Amino acid sequence: MRALLIAVALATPALAAPEQHPARLVGDYDGGQMEMAAALELTRDGHFRYALSYGALDEIAAGQWTAEKDSVVLSVERYECNDPSSDGKFGPSVLKIEDGALTIPRYDRLVRFRKQ
Repeated sequence: MRALLIAVALATPALAAPEQHPARLVGDYDGGQMEMAAALELTRDGHFRYALSYGALDEIAAGQWTAEKDSVVLSVERYECNDPSSDGKFGPSVLKIEDGALTIPRYDRLVRFRKQ
């Protein structure tokens, strides 16, 4: 039984592994939660697209992404937000890889993007 569990664990891709190859991170992610819709796309060519709708707030971002140990770093090239108090900058642009999700603080929430 233990050998079977070890074999299954080794065969299951682990998103949280620090030595994660960037190609395994490529894909579409859903970060939706109560009162919030959020999506993230990481492409093979190193580009990303991000969107968030939280109450009356809407924001989108696009640019380049890279993987660094246990994080995904976004280099934002385009950012739009309808929040009048926004300074026109995306803010924290490092998503932590933890518990099988990519997480980033946005406003008063921690958004957890899960791969689809």
